[in-house]
Amino acid sequence: MSAMLTKAKPLFRIRFGTNFSREVYSLETSTDAACKYYQLLSIEKERKTRPLKINSRIRPFSELSYSTKRRKMLSLSQHILDIVEAEKENKFHPTDQIELNQIKFKTCNGLYEINFGQLDKMKEIKKIEAVVKSLDKGYISREAYRSLARIKPNIPREGAVSDARQRINSEMKKVIPLTLVNLSQPTVFDPITEEPDITDNIIITNILESIGKGGQRRVTDILNYIVPSYVKQEILIPEVSTLHIRISGDGRNVGRKVKHVMIVMTLLNNLSGLQKLENYYTLVLYPGAETYESLKNVLVPLISDLCNLKKNGFNQIGGNHWPVELYFSSDWKFLAICLGIKAANAQYFCPWCDCRKDEINIKSKTINKSMDNIKKNYNQTNGHTDYGS
Repeated sequence: MSAMLTKAKPLFRIRFGTNFSREVYSLETSTDAACKYYQLLSIEKERKTRPLKINSRIRPFSELSYSTKRRKMLSLSQHILDIVEAEKENKFHPTDQIELNQIKFKTCNGLYEINFGQLDKMKEIKKIEAVVKSLDKGYISREAYRSLARIKPNIPREGAVSDARQRINSEMKKVIPLTLVNLSQPTVFDPITEEPDITDNIIITNILESIGKGGQRRVTDILNYIVPSYVKQEILIPEVSTLHIRISGDGRNVGRKVKHVMIVMTLLNNLSGLQKLENYYTLVLYPGAETYESLKNVLVPLISDLCNLKKNGFNQIGGNHWPVELYFSSDWKFLAICLGIKAANAQYFCPWCDCRKDEINIKSKTINKSMDNIKKNYNQTNGHTDYGS
């Protein structure tokens, strides 16, 4: 404490704080100056020790619903945007064109990102469709992507991705309709001892729920969808090219309870894309084992379409006519089943000649079977008589 005279009156002053930067004073008495000093210390002490007063009407953010959280974040973002718009002219030159593009908020339970400006809807749709394509190609589940979206908030939300997938599926069903076929014979649950080819629980559940039914798409619908893109890529040339269509089939184990059979097609004209999965298109898919009876029942529409294509070619929607050459590929088992051959140890086992199993060492045997002969003389061809035509 110090005392000094000002206009014949004493001034009582107390300095305190860092480097005595703060002070209180009194023109009355030294006791009055000391009381002011004590009052100031008491106020500061009360401020430090008193707990922060919380508005009881405001609930914790973690207890709010999704819509309420969203509303609060948007309200706060709009308030910040208004402040920026009001103050930017005082801080920056008008030609700087300052704009607020993005705000990020971090709370106790997550990170939130608010974007400003006009949304490019077409760009956003393309981005979401690219995400759908990546999820399908990478076999990423909805739950896995939902977890990823929580970690990385700037990627499309799972709900938007799901809506886009449903929209794409709906559009594809209009272009390439999917029809169901009933299998006449009951499905037998034989125990599968081999390693399952598919172990995804969602796929297994869908297959089990579809027991007794199969799905198919017409080969002509698929050709109408893919041929224009092949023409655009100059893989096919109208009035010059021939469509070389390869049909393939095989069976696979789904889990340890049931098998399913798939028939696919591809165009051999695209030689560089034969090893790419996206160039193969599913024609028939049904649960069950590979048997002559099931294939005969399910493939009736496909066989009719293929016979028509071989005879008349493909008349594309829009006027182009394409000659067609058909090819078939599979493992020996699937080919033998399609031809009506019982097994590899049958008396007549060869799909290409009339060799008996006791003549297997005769090297002079040559290919003497053709699909046309087998089709016309099915009951008279050795090895093809047990199932009927």
